[in-house]
Amino acid sequence: MLKLGSAILSLLCVLSMVPALGVAMYLTVTDNIHPLLPMRFSGAEISAINPDIVATINGMGVFATGNEVAFYLLAIIAIWKGLYWRKIWVFWALLLSLSVSVLSKFASGYVDGSHTFGPSIFAAFLLVAGIILCALDLFGKQKN
Repeated sequence: MLKLGSAILSLLCVLSMVPALGVAMYLTVTDNIHPLLPMRFSGAEISAINPDIVATINGMGVFATGNEVAFYLLAIIAIWKGLYWRKIWVFWALLLSLSVSVLSKFASGYVDGSHTFGPSIFAAFLLVAGIILCALDLFGKQKN
């Protein structure tokens, strides 16, 4: 069950990392505005924003999504180098950090108006399923 739980948590990390990587690449490679700006402002409002402010928003977007990609890469490494080898502290660290990540994505999507419930529920399901499967294997067997 530990292997299946680790695979599910890895799937959660990959599925969470792909959009962040896409936004980071989009902002880095193209010379466009952050994808969330059109969700909050009209085209006329966006064109009225000072270009320095838009550049700052884009820079913060690259920084934030880069950190998100790095977090999920580290989580995948922790899953397969620590949790898979039955390190209990890695289980608790992943439980805390991935829970905060899933909840903060839900909250930020709700605040900025880009929220859809389907992906958040799916991410929560993957988190709970992966954690339960790992916990059953790690804590279910008592050694005498």
